[in-house]
Amino acid sequence: SSGYSIGWMSWDVTNIVQGWASGVLLNHGILLRPGSGEYGAADFFTRDSSAVPRLTIYYESAPCEPATDASISGPTQGITDTTYTFAATVSPPTASPPFTYTWYASQHSKRVTTTSSISSTASYVWTTSGLKKISVLVQNCDSSITATHNITIETPSPTCSVPMTKISVAGPTGGITGTAYTFTTTVFPSNATPPFTYTWQTTEQSDVQRTGSYTQTAVTFTWDAPGRKRIIATAGNCGGDFVTYRYIDILAHSQLPDLTISSAWYESDYPRVGYLIENAGGSTAAAGHVTGMYQGVTPLATDTVTYTLQAGAIRAGYLDQEWELPPPAVSGLVKLCADDTDVIVEGDEDDNCWEEWWPADLKLPEIISGPTVLTTTEHTAVIAWQTDEPCSSRVDYSRWRYMTPSSTSDPAYETDHQITLTGLENGSTYYYQVFASDESGNEVNSAEQTFETLTPGGDPPAIESIGLAEYPAAYYEFYTAWADLASADYVDRVEFYLDGALLGTDYEPVTPGGGGSPRYEVHFSPHAEGMTRADFFQPHTLEARAFSIQQVMSTKSDTVSPSGQMEADVTIVSPNPDHNVYIDADVAPAGTALNVTVRASEYEWGCTYTGFSEQNPPGIPVVMCDDVEQAVEQIELFFDDQSAATYSLAAGEFLHTFDLDLTGEPLGDHTLRVVARTSEGNTVETSRDFSIVRGQPSLEFERQVTRNDNVFEVALTIENAGAGTAYLDFIWDIAAGFQVIEGSTAKGLYAVSQAGGDYTIKGRDYAGDERLIEIEFFDGGDDYITLPPGESFTAEYTLVPILYEDPIDRGIGYTADPTTQSYVQYSDATDTYAEYFVVHGSTVNDPEAGIASRPLDSAFIAACAEADYLLVTSPLRLTTHAADINWRVSEGDQREQSRLLSRMAELASLQNGVLAFLSSSDPATLDALLEPGGMWADALHPNFRQAGTGYVLFVGESEIVPTQSGGYGVDYSDLRYASTVGAARPELVLGRVVGNDMGTLRKVLEASVTFHRLGYNFDRSDAVLVSGRGEGEGTFWNDVKAVSNIIDDEFTVTKIRWKNHPGNYLGVLADATPNQDVIMYRGHGNAGVWKKNGEGINVYDVASLDFGSARPFVFALACTTGDYEGNGDYSMADAFLRQGAAVYIGSVETSSRSRNSNAARGFFNRWDAARSIGDALNDLMRDKWGDSSWLWTNSTSWERWIYDYQLFGDPRFGATSAQSAAAQSFRPDSDLALQGQTTLQVLIPDFDVTAMDDGWDDVRI
Repeated sequence: SSGYSIGWMSWDVTNIVQGWASGVLLNHGILLRPGSGEYGAADFFTRDSSAVPRLTIYYESAPCEPATDASISGPTQGITDTTYTFAATVSPPTASPPFTYTWYASQHSKRVTTTSSISSTASYVWTTSGLKKISVLVQNCDSSITATHNITIETPSPTCSVPMTKISVAGPTGGITGTAYTFTTTVFPSNATPPFTYTWQTTEQSDVQRTGSYTQTAVTFTWDAPGRKRIIATAGNCGGDFVTYRYIDILAHSQLPDLTISSAWYESDYPRVGYLIENAGGSTAAAGHVTGMYQGVTPLATDTVTYTLQAGAIRAGYLDQEWELPPPAVSGLVKLCADDTDVIVEGDEDDNCWEEWWPADLKLPEIISGPTVLTTTEHTAVIAWQTDEPCSSRVDYSRWRYMTPSSTSDPAYETDHQITLTGLENGSTYYYQVFASDESGNEVNSAEQTFETLTPGGDPPAIESIGLAEYPAAYYEFYTAWADLASADYVDRVEFYLDGALLGTDYEPVTPGGGGSPRYEVHFSPHAEGMTRADFFQPHTLEARAFSIQQVMSTKSDTVSPSGQMEADVTIVSPNPDHNVYIDADVAPAGTALNVTVRASEYEWGCTYTGFSEQNPPGIPVVMCDDVEQAVEQIELFFDDQSAATYSLAAGEFLHTFDLDLTGEPLGDHTLRVVARTSEGNTVETSRDFSIVRGQPSLEFERQVTRNDNVFEVALTIENAGAGTAYLDFIWDIAAGFQVIEGSTAKGLYAVSQAGGDYTIKGRDYAGDERLIEIEFFDGGDDYITLPPGESFTAEYTLVPILYEDPIDRGIGYTADPTTQSYVQYSDATDTYAEYFVVHGSTVNDPEAGIASRPLDSAFIAACAEADYLLVTSPLRLTTHAADINWRVSEGDQREQSRLLSRMAELASLQNGVLAFLSSSDPATLDALLEPGGMWADALHPNFRQAGTGYVLFVGESEIVPTQSGGYGVDYSDLRYASTVGAARPELVLGRVVGNDMGTLRKVLEASVTFHRLGYNFDRSDAVLVSGRGEGEGTFWNDVKAVSNIIDDEFTVTKIRWKNHPGNYLGVLADATPNQDVIMYRGHGNAGVWKKNGEGINVYDVASLDFGSARPFVFALACTTGDYEGNGDYSMADAFLRQGAAVYIGSVETSSRSRNSNAARGFFNRWDAARSIGDALNDLMRDKWGDSSWLWTNSTSWERWIYDYQLFGDPRFGATSAQSAAAQSFRPDSDLALQGQTTLQVLIPDFDVTAMDDGWDDVRI
């Protein structure tokens, strides 16, 4: 049965063995096999193991059947001096021997006899007359029974010459109901003196009495009920009376034997006929009866049955008789009869015979050759054999012996046989037998044999079809070579070749949607393969080579002919959309012209400037338009659908300006259209509308975008091309994918004429990735600037690139949504005007790359590639999760967010960074973006992907930028982000700005901006080191002294031991903190305190500290003092940063005292003037990760400490030598050196002042 178990398994074979003993079953041993239709196997221990297989035989003595009755037969009358014999008989006849007979008789001594017979006799002679008593005690099986008999002895009369000496009864011992049976009584001696008196008595019958002179007489009885019947016969003459007993067992018909033949068969090898004889009756049939065989009515052979057949027994017998009928006979009637001579009394004498028509030919065919396995594959085998006569054929086969096999057959009658087995398992052993059946139905089979299929991969893979298809990429021309295989089982790889050159190899198939054949494919870029369009777009030979895991190869090839059309772009750079040409007449006077600047290019292959991945196939590089851009063949300018000019561009030429003569053209709207024709002959075109109008106040706009390392400088020039004076109020400009740096007012530097005025730059969210740039104009006390006719004004602002999780359509002055346009408000003497305008910044002046007109996407990539610092936040979650500012007046969420993002952009511009905006809250998404191969990491400078030279700043707590689960159960560690390869050893130098509101976040950034821009508020001159209270305070004090010894050559160090100032912990610290660059605390703490047992300070005490002019670095070497989500979400880190600290380092979990002590020394030994705080901390962590003391289970390990400690603030803060170098780099140009002059008149402009938090101002001149 199904299932699997280990242990002793047992089977009861009693019935089988009893069948062997009785002859019902032939003894061929015992075979264990799985059940029908099941696979299975069994493992047995050998005889020399601890669990030897065993056969257990339970036996007992044969049951003892006790005697239940006894009787004594003999004379009842006699004479003296005469010997009389008495017989004792035990009942039932089946009682178990031995029997002990103890005889007692009057006037005689006891006699004892032991025998196995159910009867015993004793003889006595009496010399005296009288009643004599004879008794016998019979014992067996612990049972005792007694029988008695009386005889009267008389002195003989002288007239009885020959008295009787005994009598006997003859008759059957068995019979059936309803049948008459005769019993004969005989007296002895035969010359006894008559007359004789006979009396018969029996069960269920009346007594019978007869008198006569015959010494022998008979009586007939018939019984209707089965059972043992006793006949008592009494006979007497003058010499006395004698009595004797006779028993007959009367059976019902159903209790008699009933012999039948149930089946017969022919065994041609001997030859002989076998048959099964069965006793279907209710009692045993004695041996000695005969089985007879007939053909029709003609006797052929007999077989004497020499064994008894118990009720229900079946035995096999054989008759030595050959069966073959001469032609024309095709069949004959075979009859076999049991008890053919009727020697057995049976319950049914009419069912002894069996008969069947047998074919004239019962000779089995012979397999004269084979079977032989001709061939095998992984899943097939071919088997062949020969027979001596035409036969149909069949092969039974199975992977498991004694398993119900599978079969494959061939009905054709032939002597040469060959059958192919299919659907086999590879690398498997199969058991098989072949069968052959002749036309008479005689079947022969071979012995069981085996074969093995080939191991996996032994067959060449079957390639069904191959082809070449264009890969579905919207921007690129990639292709897929594919091959469909019949099966992917045991396929190692498929190689693809184009004109004999290897394209690639696929090891894993894909299955088309809805199922189908497994498909192998490789994706490739013709550009990456070094092909031109002429090379690729022509017929090729595509070949697929499929290899099995045993490197057996199959191939398939086909001709493929790819086709495609070259892509091209054409753009009207100027005039701007809705441009106006002003005239003073109804038609344009002679000399009226319009410069139309066009940029056109074609691309050898489909490409992008952004490197947008579009989830391209792995390993296929994107195609950058910079690499495949080339000049179009020709551009043609149309004016109002009439060809105005054509121009053929030289190689590498992309810009051309047409001088369009407008002489005689009427007032109204007109259309410019430019058509570019590629080298392949296809065309692209663009158009733009402009108007010829009579003079009125009107503004024209021009934009210049210049890349400066990692930022973009935008100059927006506004020209009054109208006839009246314009009063310029404000402009709302737009950009997508960039963050503006808000600035204090400045005068336009590119004004064509000296129109006076100033402006402010502000930014805010507009929609999605679009940013609104507010340019507000003012002049003294006026909230506008005056722009006379013909004059212009230029406003400048700086944009910092923003990376998103997915590629976006970037733009300056435009977005992907054509309805989103820039907006200007101005007025004249009578009216106020509000107009939308579009001035694309789609091309960029890139002097560093030597490209005067570079596509914006291409320049964006170049700018990001300059950056090694990434500032990350989520504007959406800043708005939804940041708390309200409660420690100063809030400017509202929109302005607070805009100012925060501006400070991030400003810090990025100063420190070679770009911004990254996160929308997903899944830490795995952010982690993947930061790791090598991630979109953000790959967009930045290679330094970002090297250990220790890439920097990241998260702006916001875990609700804004999610944390990853760290090791050792550290919940708020950012180490997993900093670790980009292998174990959690930090490769990125990472910091996080924390604070519950956007004001606190911005305050931390402003400290870094001030430091990096101006180099003040932190100069590594003063440090205060504090030793806390509680257990281990001696260690804390030793650590303070050790750090002091490290830094006192550079810093003026103030050491505070709170043990010496009981109850005045805040006071002594507050006295020491003004103008300190470093504040270090070594002691106990938690999220909300630096204290133990109430001795120290808490978050609310921090507000009492005055840092003076410094923005200090605070280092808290104590448990959980960096847990910024603890203490009701207002922690010591929050408090110090809000109070003005630039950087705070603390542990987000409980930390090891010994590691804190080591870390204090290790950090300050690594931090010098040339290194930032983040660099020093990162070096310590990288040096100590994997230290010899490392144990995963040890909470005091360096690895645990590295997980615990977090830098809060700008990781590039604190390298003062870099600031000195920056300051020294601002030198007067040598061409401006004074030569012989003793006086110099200097014009000092006004200060530009921007109010900052807590009374701080950003002053620029």
